[in-house]
Amino acid sequence: MCKGKNSFGNIDAKDSSISYILNATSSVLAGYLYVVNPYIPIILSTLLSLLTIIISYRFEEEEIKNTKKISISESLKDVKQ
Repeated sequence: MCKGKNSFGNIDAKDSSISYILNATSSVLAGYLYVVNPYIPIILSTLLSLLTIIISYRFEEEEIKNTKKISISESLKDVKQ
């Protein structure tokens, strides 16, 4: 299991916090920009959604190479322990 800066939990937490900050900032700005032009908040939220989609398409699934075949009896022994 990978620990440290590159673990999935740390990366996911950092991305979530950045996403929450961007969403909060864009919500506050949307209120002020709506007074100027009602279409500006819609355009900005669409751009942020597109950015999120582009980032998510760049994720790669990691392959597990050394998978060990476990029988049902071995699995039950592990559960009993």
